[in-house]
Amino acid sequence: VRIEAGRPLFGIDFDSTIVPAETGGETFARAVNVAKGCYVGQEIVARLHFRGGHKRHLHGVTLSRALMPGSKFRSGGTDIGGVLDVHVVDGQMQALVVLSDSAAAAATNGRLDVHDENVTLTLHTRWPD
Repeated sequence: VRIEAGRPLFGIDFDSTIVPAETGGETFARAVNVAKGCYVGQEIVARLHFRGGHKRHLHGVTLSRALMPGSKFRSGGTDIGGVLDVHVVDGQMQALVVLSDSAAAAATNGRLDVHDENVTLTLHTRWPD
C-alpha cells in the first residue's frame, strides 16, 4: 500500500544519498522545514524547493523483471535513477524509483526501456505532481 501511495520512508526506501526534494511533496513537507534555517544543506534544499529546480523525482512503476532496492538505472553510461523499494503486487513487480525528468520524459506511452539494465519501466505515477 505504501508503494502504491508513493509514501517512501526514510531508512527503508531512501537514505542520506537521496536529496529530500526527490521524495515528493508530502514526504518532503513532513521531513523538511524550508522556513527554518541552521541545518546542513538548508540553503540548497530551500533553493530547490522554492525554485522548483530539482531534476529528479519519485515515480511509481511496474518493472519488467525483478530488481533489488538500491539498483541503479543507467542509459548510455549516464545515471538516470534508481530503485528505492520493490514489492510484488498481484504477481507484478511494483517499485518506487527516482528518475531523472529527462528519462521520464523519454517514456513512450508510459514505458521506458532502460537498455543498460535490460529492464522496462511502466510509469504509473509521479510525485510531486
